[in-house]
Amino acid sequence: MQPIEEKPEVNSASAESDSQTQSKSNTEGNGIFVKVVAGALVLGGIALGVNLMNQGPASLVQDAKTDRLHMKVEYSYEQFMETDVEKINGKISLPVKIEKMSPILVSDLEEEKSTLRDIKVYDFLESDGDVVEISVNNLRLGFFNLTNAEQVIPVPFYKDGGTQILVKAVDDGGGGVTFAMKGSGREFKTKVMQVGEQHSWIFGK
Repeated sequence: MQPIEEKPEVNSASAESDSQTQSKSNTEGNGIFVKVVAGALVLGGIALGVNLMNQGPASLVQDAKTDRLHMKVEYSYEQFMETDVEKINGKISLPVKIEKMSPILVSDLEEEKSTLRDIKVYDFLESDGDVVEISVNNLRLGFFNLTNAEQVIPVPFYKDGGTQILVKAVDDGGGGVTFAMKGSGREFKTKVMQVGEQHSWIFGK
């Protein structure tokens, strides 16, 4: 005769209570997780907002190459000192001679559509003979040989519609073209560029 195996009795009330406790624990755990994630998102949003406030007004623009939206940050041109210029018979007399400057930029200055402000440009790594072309709103400002010494050049900033300063690498003295410019207490740098690459900034009032 086979011995009868005794099975322990299961207390249904106790099992139900344990199940409810486990479910409650899971719910509370999920709730804590959701709160932590939500908190992190809020803090991240605040940090992003503060960062953008420090940089300037931003807007979402579409990148034609990647078809994705990215942030375009606009900086204020007022951080650059206004250039002292004089007019002779209605013609602007530039304090610094700039070769191959677009006549449209000169004309806009004379018609007071824009004002000149000083920027300091230089090579932020080795002074090895890098050359860049600087354009303002797609109009050539000029070609500049970069050294570690800061060169002060007058740049037209437009009163309406914003101003884009675009820097194109023209000649590499070795190890890539490295351009930087300075305003009043602020520095703007490109990445290390290869010949033909370019970098731009947008400036509003």
